[in-house]
Amino acid sequence: LDLLLARSRWPIDVAGGSGWCHARQSAEYETLLEVVALEHMLTSNSPIDYKSECMKHAMPQVVRQGENEDYVLGCLWPVYLACWHKVLQRLVGPYGARASSRVHFVDPARADINYRPWSNEPRYRNSFIGRADLPAVSNAAFLWHWVAIPNKTDSMLRDFGLSALEDTLDCERLWQTAATDSATIAAPPLPRCSLSGSAVPCPFEDSLLMPRAF
Repeated sequence: LDLLLARSRWPIDVAGGSGWCHARQSAEYETLLEVVALEHMLTSNSPIDYKSECMKHAMPQVVRQGENEDYVLGCLWPVYLACWHKVLQRLVGPYGARASSRVHFVDPARADINYRPWSNEPRYRNSFIGRADLPAVSNAAFLWHWVAIPNKTDSMLRDFGLSALEDTLDCERLWQTAATDSATIAAPPLPRCSLSGSAVPCPFEDSLLMPRAF
């Protein structure tokens, strides 16, 4: 935790406050790589095998999305992710067989803790923005991540059948409401999501809700 908190302050110190790409997420990713790199160094009795080579992709830089596009200050997140996956596989093994005594990797096929509605739920396609006749929720996931969604609070309340934020303050009432709704639904239970972070691609390309350069 101390390592993570220290990394989250780095942009203020070295990037003039411009920040990490994807806010704190890059700090979390880099912290994970450093932890498993330190573990690998100790268990293999060899020099540390990660020297922050992915870091350069985690900071805002001058980029352009296409040959005829203007240059902007932004991030190429897929480039960072490709580097991150490559280093992680080198240090702890491939997806599905990662081995670490310091980090417990959660299989998204069993418990998705980063389910993104904008790339997995039909109701968040651009064609349904602003419409009242939304498709039903498609998947059940442990933790939803409403990244890049406008009116985020209203969307969260709507998706869970709540009318106001006050409905979330009474945990017992919230639990009873969810249990009642589950018992009265005649349709089959929602499929368990196994998309985010897994080898199965999201069913939709990234929505236009997500800026092309950010």
